[in-house]
Amino acid sequence: MNEDRFGKVYLWEHEKELESDLKHYSSLVEVATTFNNFIESIKKMEEYDIEQEEYEVKSVWIDPDFLRELEGK
Repeated sequence: MNEDRFGKVYLWEHEKELESDLKHYSSLVEVATTFNNFIESIKKMEEYDIEQEEYEVKSVWIDPDFLRELEGK
């Protein structure tokens, strides 16, 4: 991996990974330039206006301590 990628946060779309692409990291999507930027970008779902097309989210659980930390409490 190139040194310019170190420290960044990526999403690995493993379902799209092909054996031949493993060395090219073509299924990595940059999410944030730093881990702190990634943490700061996390928002509650109701803050977005997103329509679920293929499926509906039935339930989501988040650790209460982690949620308080995200909310700065």
